This record gives sequence, structure tokens and C-alpha cells, in this order.
Amino acid sequence: MGQLKTFSLESLMQICYNESNTGAIEFLKHEIRCGAIGFREGNVVSADFMGMKGMPAIKQIALLEDVDFKYNDNLKPVEKNIDSDLTFLTIECSRYRDECN
Repeated sequence: MGQLKTFSLESLMQICYNESNTGAIEFLKHEIRCGAIGFREGNVVSADFMGMKGMPAIKQIALLEDVDFKYNDNLKPVEKNIDSDLTFLTIECSRYRDECN
């Protein structure tokens, strides 16, 4: 468990990629789940945030700072709604954060 103000979303995704993780990073506000990013063998395959899915969800998660996160290897991604590689996703997250600040 950690906080997004301590770790960047890009770093978390890179760690899951490097470890070839299958599971999900869950994002929690006051211990209530508000979103998740799913991984299959290290690749990002799904994202959801407050009803949004795919790339729009990842972009919104990238803007978060005051939320907790935890990795859950029991939560297997069911729906694939991301088709981009990690490099593209990290660039898009950084670009979107810059545009919004």
C-alpha cells in the first residue's frame, strides 16, 4: 500500500511491467475503490476510474495525488480495454498531466 504522491503512476506501471505481474493496482480514496489498472504478464490491459474505461481512465488516474494504491494479484483483469504499450501509456500520462497543470 502506498500513496500516489509518493510514487508516480508511470513508476508503478513500470514496476508491474518489469515484474511481469498479472493482477491490478487498485486506487482507493478513504479506503473506497475509485479505480484500477489491470495487468496481464506485465502489460497494461485494462483501466477503470469512476465509470470511465480505457485511456480516459488512465489519464484521470494520472492526475490523482491524494489517493492510496495497492497491488492485488488476486484481481485478474477480465475486460481488455487498453491496446497500447507501456511506453505510449507513460508518455500520454506525462503529457496529459502537463496539459492539465
